Order: sequence, then structure tokens, then C-alpha cells
Amino acid sequence: MNFHCKIFILSNVLWLTAALRTDDWPPQMIIDHFADTLPQVRLCQDEYNIDARTLIEFEESSDLNNLPNDRSLKCYMLCTYKAFKLIVPESTKLQVVELFGTISNLDYDARTIYLKMTSGCSKIRSKDLCEAVYIMNVCMKKNYNSHYYLVDGSDFWFQRVKSNTSHNTNVTLVTETASTIET
Repeated sequence: MNFHCKIFILSNVLWLTAALRTDDWPPQMIIDHFADTLPQVRLCQDEYNIDARTLIEFEESSDLNNLPNDRSLKCYMLCTYKAFKLIVPESTKLQVVELFGTISNLDYDARTIYLKMTSGCSKIRSKDLCEAVYIMNVCMKKNYNSHYYLVDGSDFWFQRVKSNTSHNTNVTLVTETASTIET
């Protein structure tokens, strides 16, 4: 009986994972915008010795009062925010221009999700930048946990970039072929 119960719990965890990262979420436009920084994210993961388990636990946890909060996780988050240019240098403020510049091109529903998620999270005060970014992430999880995600060095992100690049390459090739035929 315990065996069946464990399988049921595992299948629910896997379902939640799929709900957070799908073909449609995060939006492809966000992935494309930050695609060039994905190698830096992997370097952040190595630099702060963050394992996938810690990132998954933070990302998927619904117990917002008992999130992983070790120093390496906090500084990993700061490292990724710096890679994405989402932090005003030497500040704890979000780089609103960069963030909203990207979000403004999304459809209404996706924009609304990001705005709800980040609402009130950029006014955090802390002398410790690692702590400040961690608190911002906890704030975003509390605001909209069902759509919260961490960008990590996993293959999920690289595959989403690759699949979109392959699609765009095919479109270009078809266009070039059509142009050649018309000539």
C-alpha cells in the first residue's frame, strides 16, 4: 500500500513540474530575450555549487514558509540576476527598464502574470545583495507561485532556445528557397 501511495505522490510532483515549465510557459519571447546569458547561468550554478535538487525544491515548493535559504542559493540568484541585467549595479533594485522592456512585448495575459508576480517585490531593502535578491524571489513566489520559475542551467532552457532557433532557421530556408524559385 505504501508503494502505491509513493507513486501517487511522485506523479503529482511530476505534474506540478510540468505545470510550471511547459511549451508555453515561460513565454518563448522571454527565453529568446535571455538566451545569450544561459551559459552564464550555468557558470553561476558551478560558481555557487548549486545542485538541481535545491533549485527544484525552491521553485516547486508550495510551503512558502520553509523554502531552501542557504547562502549559496541566495548568491546564485544574485549571479543570475546580474547575468540577465535585472539588478541595478550595486543596488537591490530591479532593473525596471530591462524587465518591462521585455515584458511589454508579451501578450496581455503573460504581461499580467509578470506584473502580479513582481508587484511590490522591487522595494526590498538590504545591505546584502544576495539576501535582497532571495527576498525578491520569495516575494514573487508568494505573489504568483503557480507561474514562478527559476532559470537554471538545465537542458530545459537550452532545448527551448534550440527548438525555436531550429524553427526560425526552417522558416528562413523556406523563404530563401521561395525567393530562389521566383527569380
